[in-house]
Amino acid sequence: MRSESDAFYVKLITAVKKQQCPICKKKTKRVHNYRTQHIQGPIISNKPGHHTFYEKLDMVERYQRSTRSIQTTALTYTAVYWALDEVRREVQRTLDKKARIRMKRSKKLLWKSSYKLTEEEQEKVKQLLKIDVRLDEAYQLKNKLGQWFKESDEKTAKEGLETCLKEMRMSNIESFHKVVKTFKRWKQEILQSFMYPFNNGYIEGVNNTIKVTKRMSYGIKSFERLKKKIL
Repeated sequence: MRSESDAFYVKLITAVKKQQCPICKKKTKRVHNYRTQHIQGPIISNKPGHHTFYEKLDMVERYQRSTRSIQTTALTYTAVYWALDEVRREVQRTLDKKARIRMKRSKKLLWKSSYKLTEEEQEKVKQLLKIDVRLDEAYQLKNKLGQWFKESDEKTAKEGLETCLKEMRMSNIESFHKVVKTFKRWKQEILQSFMYPFNNGYIEGVNNTIKVTKRMSYGIKSFERLKKKIL
């Protein structure tokens, strides 16, 4: 054992013994593990550990809590659309080739808000929902949740959410049972989004504009010129 200013060095040597080869079952000393290696020991008082660590900032935790509440809108819609699309794919696998292609191309149409559909699109959706009762049920659940989110305020949001979750639990569709678990986990943040209706949509829009401008111009050397094009 030897000691230096910042560490202790201990040399440990194990006796070389014959070991049984796991392949041929013969005894041999040709073992890979007989080598020199460092062993990390316990921390010794009054000796620096030289470990790296992250700085603890109280502001970061508060920022993360705020971010969680801001992102709930995207989270709720993503979970519901995922459940609806899961049902669509299940139904799609049971159809013949022509109907399967038609169902595959209907993804965006089923995702679209019902009040934004044209008369022609409404008729197409009706024909699709007649194919399977599961798809019809999933579509109705998606629309009810969308209606709740569109029409609720901070006074009615909680009651409306409980009603939507109850209908999802009563459904026989397993995908929506997973959605219920997601909503329960984020329930507080979802309800807070009705009290504080803020989001980072504007910032994301500016970021997207910057990326598109840079891509179209193949790089701009002058920052002032880039700033003028964005603004």
